[in-house]
Amino acid sequence: MRIIGAKTVKTRKVHNCVGCERNIPAGTKMNVVTYTDGDIFHAYWCPVCQHILDETLIEDEFIPEGEVRNGNREYWEKIRREVEDGKGKEICP
Repeated sequence: MRIIGAKTVKTRKVHNCVGCERNIPAGTKMNVVTYTDGDIFHAYWCPVCQHILDETLIEDEFIPEGEVRNGNREYWEKIRREVEDGKGKEICP
């Protein structure tokens, strides 16, 4: 796998977060990573999962789908409350 690019976007449609597998509504700022493994793929990360990855990710580490939330649900929920509730609402249930 080779990363081609990464950027933050304001989504125009619903996207599934790779880290927590939630459907994140349109209009949410998400990080998107474009990578290739023969074909080109895009991985979208919600603000909660991106916050956790910024703190814990080891460079070039592969993260299986859902692992950011499933790996430590209590910690993920704590960060979700800080990131989402701090803005006055949950991004999605």
